[in-house]
Order: sequence, then structure tokens, then C-alpha cells
Amino acid sequence: MSPNPLFGAALWLCGASAFAGLNPSAAPRMPLFFAANQGQTDPRVRAVAEGPGLQAWFEDGGVVLRQGGALTRIDFEVAHSAPVVSLDRPLGAAANYLRGAGPAGRRTSVPMFREVRYEGLWPGVETVFREENGGVKSEYRVSAAADIRRIRLRFQDEVEIAPDGALIVRGHSGEFREEKPLLFEQRSGERIH
Repeated sequence: MSPNPLFGAALWLCGASAFAGLNPSAAPRMPLFFAANQGQTDPRVRAVAEGPGLQAWFEDGGVVLRQGGALTRIDFEVAHSAPVVSLDRPLGAAANYLRGAGPAGRRTSVPMFREVRYEGLWPGVETVFREENGGVKSEYRVSAAADIRRIRLRFQDEVEIAPDGALIVRGHSGEFREEKPLLFEQRSGERIH
């Protein structure tokens, strides 16, 4: 294992049920969603993701992920320092953040989305984080002229490549698993592997 390697790949983290000890079929299941930071968290955060057992904070320079007790940070290396961060694919629902005793800590009717997207991190690359099977999945949508060698991520914790090609990120507080990268071309709305 080597600490803090640079690695370009797709990120896949599984969320766990937030209703431990309850009958899973009886517990309500809130989907993972993304929302703009409208003052409900640190001002450096552009967007948040929240779902059963999983939270993420999206900043200009990287992403912080928390799954259960595990916490890790992923930095975008050699990236543009001021990317355009936007939310896409509305869920048609809103979240309420009620922090503290008074109205100053309340953020209500914050629209919920299915994905957060970064434009301009690297030339010709659009980075999208979205929900898939209860976890966060990242995609790097690359134009034909882009140099994929410029896509680099730095993990704050130790990493290793599993025999099946997955990336394992091991920190003091837990472990994250990133499934083997999938490369495909999209033509006329269809994936070609």
C-alpha cells in the first residue's frame, strides 16, 4: 500500500441503512440526494449529498465522504481552482435543514437533485457525481480531444488495488471501496464498450 497516490477512476461507495436494528421492510428508505449549500454547512462546500448511512460534501478542490463512521477526503489534483459546480436532474422534492434553536439556522425548501456536476476541473472533462444503488458514483465524461492523463485524484488515506481491480481506500476510521473503472463510448445515447 502507498499513501496518497494519484489515481484516475470511477468512484463507487455503498451506503448502509440508517435504521440499524429495525425491520428493513418497515423502515422508510430515503434516497440519496444532492442539494446546493444554502448556508446549511461550511461555506467552502458547494453542494452536499445525503442518504442512508452516507454523506458527502463537494468543494471546488475535492470531495469529503462519510459512510457510517468512516471518513475520507479525495482531492482533485492539477485541477482548475474555480470549476463551475451545478446540480442537475431535479427529484421534485425539497429538504429542510433545521440547525439550532432559532430561525437563523433554518434552511427550508432546499431543492433536491439526482446529481452534482463539475465543469472545468480539467480541460475537456466533465465530472458528474450521481446516486447509483444507494451509493455515490462518479463519472468522468471526456471529450475526444481531452487528455485523460490529466485526471488525477489524491486520497488522504492509504489505497491498494484489490485482485478484482477495485480500489480500496483504508483510513483510521474505516474503509471505502471503489469498483473497477468502466470505460465506454456513448453514441446516439447508447453505451459502446
